[in-house]
Amino acid sequence: MNSIPSRMAAIVLATLLSNAAFAAVIFPKVTTTNNSGTGSLRAAISAANANGADGAIIEFQIGATCGPHVIHLDTALPNLTAEVHIEGYTQPGASKNTFGHSSGNNAAICIVLAGDNLVDDGLTVPDTVADSMEMSVQGIAFSGFTHSAVNLRGGSHHVVAGIRTGGTMSGTALETDSYGVILAPGVHDTIIGGDDNGDVNQFGDIAHNAIYVESAAGGSVASHDNTLHNDNAGFYFNASQIRVASPTGGAAIALGGYKNSLKDIDLENSALSGLHISNTDAHDNTVTSSTIADNTGDGVLIDDDAHDNAVTDTDISSNGGAGVRVVNGQGNRIQGDMI
Repeated sequence: MNSIPSRMAAIVLATLLSNAAFAAVIFPKVTTTNNSGTGSLRAAISAANANGADGAIIEFQIGATCGPHVIHLDTALPNLTAEVHIEGYTQPGASKNTFGHSSGNNAAICIVLAGDNLVDDGLTVPDTVADSMEMSVQGIAFSGFTHSAVNLRGGSHHVVAGIRTGGTMSGTALETDSYGVILAPGVHDTIIGGDDNGDVNQFGDIAHNAIYVESAAGGSVASHDNTLHNDNAGFYFNASQIRVASPTGGAAIALGGYKNSLKDIDLENSALSGLHISNTDAHDNTVTSSTIADNTGDGVLIDDDAHDNAVTDTDISSNGGAGVRVVNGQGNRIQGDMI
């Protein structure tokens, strides 16, 4: 079965090409690790933005080998304001993970985007874009961003798959990121991960949350109807496929939105709770077939009147606090879990 992101990429490409008579799809190619100039990622994003609704697929060919190739940013990249698909796995030598999300990760990620603790966000979709604007990113590692690796503040139907933070790749150490992926108020129908092994996101060494799904703010509804599948947080697999703890400073996932689906996630080694479901906007979320273990605080913390959420068929074990702690909120269902 093809992954959700893979299917979406195929559909996007087929749609763009079928409309070639009416649209000018562009394929900017990144050929250098330079911060700017011809062949840079900055130039490719600028070209994609300028192409507007016609869309762009950014590919990588920085030399003929994997590297990894580190793109050091002096300043923030341009916001993503038009449909764009950033395909890190097009770099020669790159390959997707073939292991199940909880048994290993042999992805060869050859492109590292580095903020060097000088840049807030790796990739940003601003809240000023149309709701129909979508982006995807696959096969990129993020290092040293003071706010987030991927900050999705507008648009919908985004895909973030096969990315990594934390640990060391072929001798290249990834620096701490403040957040992994942020889904801001109003963002919806976004996929973080996917159904296939190649879609697994690996979040380690995060100062706050690996994934933060925000509640309502500024007149926008809470982030909703998103899919979080095949996401690991709080550890990474080394070259011998041994788990190495790489904690998150806050809850591994902070969930403040509604009707989000969490499945096949593995949340470990958080300094707080593994999963924090909080506030009245957090309702009708489902968590299933997952592992939440070895966190300093509670495995799952439900508070601030979060309601009508379901945590089922999940291994919740060896956490420092309660397996599941419901402080308040009505209609939350805990069923079929191993606690």
